[in-house]
Amino acid sequence: MIGLLSWLGIGLVVGVAARFLLPGQASWLVSTVASLLGAVAGGVLATVLEMGGLAELDPRALVLAFLLAVLTVLLAQLVRVMRDRPEA
Repeated sequence: MIGLLSWLGIGLVVGVAARFLLPGQASWLVSTVASLLGAVAGGVLATVLEMGGLAELDPRALVLAFLLAVLTVLLAQLVRVMRDRPEA
């Protein structure tokens, strides 16, 4: 359970940091939800790759959770920019 909580914590930190580092790009809710989903996906992927689990606190799983959280926030930002771009 500590693994899952750490992934969620990483996702929350990345989401809040993204909101401050990328002001005006996406709402706080979108950034936070995207980062939480990415962090959990990273943690699950780490579990599948046998780099930790729900009950363990493995640094490799934390790094993967962090990277996927950042990636999902960036993808959410890209989707928003592409959606708001005027058609030529």
